Amino acid sequence: MSKLQDVVILLRDGTKLKGSLHNAFNPQQGQVSIIRRGEVENISLKDVCCVSFLVQAGLPRYKRLPSEVIERIVTVSGDEFVMRVLPNEVEFEGFMATPQEDNSPIQRIYFVSEGVKSRELTDLIGTILDKENLADTASIEKAVQEQKALRARRVGDILVDDGKISKQDLEESILDVPTSGKNKKQRLMVGEVLVAEGLITEAQLLDALEKQKKAKGKRLGEILVESGVITEEAMLIAMAIKLRMRFIDLAHITPSLEARNMVAPSMARKHFLLPIFVDDKKLIVALTDPGNLGIIEDISFHSNHRVIPVFATREQVTGLIEELYGPEGQDDDELDVELTSVAEDDASELEQTQVSEAEKAPIVRLVNRTILDGVAAKASDIHIFPVEGATRIDFRVNGLLQQYMLVSEMALRPMLSRIKIVAGMDISEHRLPQDGRIQMRASGREVEFRVSVMPGLLGQSAVLRILDKGNKPMRLEELGLSDAHAKAINQIIRSANGFFLVTGPTGSGKSTTLLAAMASLTTLPRRLISVEDPVEGKIPGINQVQINSAIGFTFARALRNLLRHDPDILMVGEIRDQETAQIAVEAAMTGHMMLSSLHTNDAAGAFPRLINMGVEPFLVADTVKGVMAQHLLPRLCTECRIEIAPEDDLIAQLNRYGFDYDGPAYKSEGCKACHNSGVGGRVLVYELLLVNEDIARLISLNSSEAQINKAARQAGMTSMAEMALGKAREGAINLAYVMPLLSTHDMESDS
Repeated sequence: MSKLQDVVILLRDGTKLKGSLHNAFNPQQGQVSIIRRGEVENISLKDVCCVSFLVQAGLPRYKRLPSEVIERIVTVSGDEFVMRVLPNEVEFEGFMATPQEDNSPIQRIYFVSEGVKSRELTDLIGTILDKENLADTASIEKAVQEQKALRARRVGDILVDDGKISKQDLEESILDVPTSGKNKKQRLMVGEVLVAEGLITEAQLLDALEKQKKAKGKRLGEILVESGVITEEAMLIAMAIKLRMRFIDLAHITPSLEARNMVAPSMARKHFLLPIFVDDKKLIVALTDPGNLGIIEDISFHSNHRVIPVFATREQVTGLIEELYGPEGQDDDELDVELTSVAEDDASELEQTQVSEAEKAPIVRLVNRTILDGVAAKASDIHIFPVEGATRIDFRVNGLLQQYMLVSEMALRPMLSRIKIVAGMDISEHRLPQDGRIQMRASGREVEFRVSVMPGLLGQSAVLRILDKGNKPMRLEELGLSDAHAKAINQIIRSANGFFLVTGPTGSGKSTTLLAAMASLTTLPRRLISVEDPVEGKIPGINQVQINSAIGFTFARALRNLLRHDPDILMVGEIRDQETAQIAVEAAMTGHMMLSSLHTNDAAGAFPRLINMGVEPFLVADTVKGVMAQHLLPRLCTECRIEIAPEDDLIAQLNRYGFDYDGPAYKSEGCKACHNSGVGGRVLVYELLLVNEDIARLISLNSSEAQINKAARQAGMTSMAEMALGKAREGAINLAYVMPLLSTHDMESDS
């Protein structure tokens, strides 16, 4: 694993923070994430003057470019820097600069525009004006002398006042303005410019032109680079200067995902171009071919934005194209995407929306791309919500919420309108919460989304819960259960009657465990029925029923009616109320095997929860055969996992609960393999409480949760905290993840 790049962050109050980048620096996100003292810190760029990237072994220093100027930059903190700056550097609320000294420990510095107090050119402005033939040497020398006397005035301003140069020429010599690309003569200038700049000879140009005639489809610049006559970087810099365009280094620029949706992947790949940044008015696009400026008009037409072209090397552009758009062949315009509105009242009459990629507006493409990326990332939820000045989109992956991208605040309303239309909601309603469903078919894969839209202070927000119907139900053994526990659960659920419960918080995988248990029963000659909300996966051999609360078809009503369908085994997705609990327990008493879930922190908590719902203690004791409580914890990425010393406060907390932990600890700092999250999946930790005579007696006496928990552990139950500690010792999880589970471990049982 390559070492994370070290940075020094200068805050507006003068404080300096040193750490390592936690993920790729992206100014458009409005923050920089660093690792300090083993912890991740997110620092808002509103509090930052500049971010210095320190020289890293293995990374080359940045070469001096012919168009660079030297600037004296003063930050609002009062710190002063003398830097090499491209006068036409593309700005994303800031700009990159390189130290003037070649032996500086700093590789590059990103200056935040609002953190800069002043920028001024050194007296090299005279060199620039002389090179551009805009002023003679005598006038420049006179201006320099006057500047030394006046101090407050710049050389360029004095030349303008003396009438030696126009203000327009001065501004254009310092900050080049890119051309529109409409002048066709510019397409024929590549060789001419390179000869004029002394970068190639006329003989080399003629030789390249001859090769171009034989190599059909190849451009002149490409042939010159392949022949070794000139480097690609030198060619593009020369063309950028001549055409008043910009040459940029993409090493420290993360292209905007919103910009990606403005250009079709097929166009980006065909023309070797990359959309970098977009706002309400302009779209910045990196080109690799000076002879292909005509494509600007096509991009402008399809994106409905003013396009500002810049130059970048093909190697950087093609690498980022694959990173931004994914592997070739998985482009948006090649995916068969079908979004279907699922109406609650009549699921048979579906309003379908299927539009070819070429006909899609950017906002539709943005919504579709977001949904596709969420599914590809194996997210459980997609969050779209307003923040100050922007719209934020997050994915919940492996239980952790991760920022996917920030888009314009103007995009929120049309995005939610698109989602509402497809989900069958009222597009005109903005004050009340709404729920709906979407079905998506892409590349033969069927996925369903539960959609919830909620009003808020800054505007409406939406959450899309992803239900991948193409996923096959797992077997109990595949969940991570031990062989002994899988065997014990199989014995319970194959009983003639009784109750088996799975408990845990939201998102702990309870439904997955219940479906795995039901799937293992399909080979039996028994009638299997499940009542779910929603039906998350189709299982052959099971009559799966979807409840519909909007029309009064609740868990309780469904369960009451399904008992007349002669079931042997019934699964109820969740026990939410007294009526459902009472019917389920009575069914378990009258010759049915019941499976269901509850929201409790541990296994012993299921019994008082049922009793508090109004079920008699003796009925709970007679029917419940076993309870499995579970949690899903983030699995450490094995690619960037490192061993560390356990923290003293964690060891002290473990000691208070009777654990004498002497093992190692591990953490993952984030890498490309885990998308800088440090997480490589999830780990199941659980406790299985099997009801014996002693525990049944305690339940019938309405004993406390602690008493039941103690009896279960005396009977051999391993607590979730103990199992999690074993996973931490193996390096599967971070030791800190064990701490919230300690409350489920009875301290008295170890005393």
